[in-house]
Amino acid sequence: MSDQQPPAPAPFPTSPQTPHAAPPPYAPHGAMFAAPYRGPVPAPVPTGPPPVRSAALGIVALVLALAATVVGSFVAAIAAVEIGEVSGAAVTAGTSAGGIPWASLAPVRGAVLVGEVTFWLATVLGVWALAQAIVAIVQGRGRGAAIAAVIIAALGPAVFIVTVLTSLIAGAA
Repeated sequence: MSDQQPPAPAPFPTSPQTPHAAPPPYAPHGAMFAAPYRGPVPAPVPTGPPPVRSAALGIVALVLALAATVVGSFVAAIAAVEIGEVSGAAVTAGTSAGGIPWASLAPVRGAVLVGEVTFWLATVLGVWALAQAIVAIVQGRGRGAAIAAVIIAALGPAVFIVTVLTSLIAGAA
């Protein structure tokens, strides 16, 4: 056996130590695990006014709400007048025991279809306008127009119903 010892393993390579500023005189609890103190943090550099966000989101929501409420109500009112004329004549003729004889609407089935499609399109546009207006308000992109869109989209169903019922009554008279 020999008295020679095996060579010592090579030390792990170390990264060069960067000098730091002296730590503060008092270190809070747990500071031994914190990052080393590197001095005061520089103040952020002002970059000017915040960027102006486009108001297009709120404006589009307002246009959608107006289209759903005004155009939808107008188109449905025209169809309701025609439906009212036919159903009013059928009720006046007494062909049914109370109520509208549904078979009498066959001549105006195109107007009934226009009224129904208009109702669903106005509903989709109104819900879309309401959702888009809420997003525009939250993001601050056309906030004034978006608030107006929320009000118009919320009142849209009532305007639609009153307009259609008034037109049905006017057509039946």
